[in-house]
Amino acid sequence: MSVAVGAAPGGFALAFSLGAQPLMLDLIAAHQARRRCRIGQALHLGGFEGQIVELTPTGLVLETAGAGVSLPARLLHEQPVVLLREAGDDG
Repeated sequence: MSVAVGAAPGGFALAFSLGAQPLMLDLIAAHQARRRCRIGQALHLGGFEGQIVELTPTGLVLETAGAGVSLPARLLHEQPVVLLREAGDDG
């Protein structure tokens, strides 16, 4: 009985940590994104092309030709990023 009682919290902790991994990756990547990305930058990321309109705690929002797209920040580390235009660059 005591083994089962002791294993339950360990199993819960393991399940929680594995489930929280994507969120933690996004939080860390978003922190780095705030150092590299600026509102107004145009880029191509994850199959989407648009202008950054918001940097959130876990991602970024691109204004695309069709609509706004919310992307997880971890894509900045997992996929190639093509910087199309710097923020404030009209050309």
